[in-house]
Amino acid sequence: MARDRDRSDRRDDRDDGRRGAGHQFLDLEISKVLAGDAARLARKAFAELLVERIKAHLAEEIGERLDALAQFAAEDLLSDIETNLEIERHIETRKLLNEAQNLRIRSILLGEEDDEEDGEKDGEIPF
Repeated sequence: MARDRDRSDRRDDRDDGRRGAGHQFLDLEISKVLAGDAARLARKAFAELLVERIKAHLAEEIGERLDALAQFAAEDLLSDIETNLEIERHIETRKLLNEAQNLRIRSILLGEEDDEEDGEKDGEIPF
């Protein structure tokens, strides 16, 4: 018995964690490892099948209402996107107008106006 324990200790010393979990120097119980893997995969497959069946049942029971809700959510999102894009266009237009106004003000203050600009009426700002 002491001899078996010594061998076991030496085997454990060789497996110092560098190989990662589940790896040993010599895996003499591969059948147990494979059986454990098979059981884990079977549980995972069962859970996946259960999710698929739940989805199918929900779709059957309230499919039309889910479709209507999905359509509403999509249309609402599209409306928000269109509104935001319009706001961005408005902001960009205003930014360009402000830049043009700033150039005009700079031109006025520096006395760099053209004769054509001096003759403008109605307070219009040239762009």
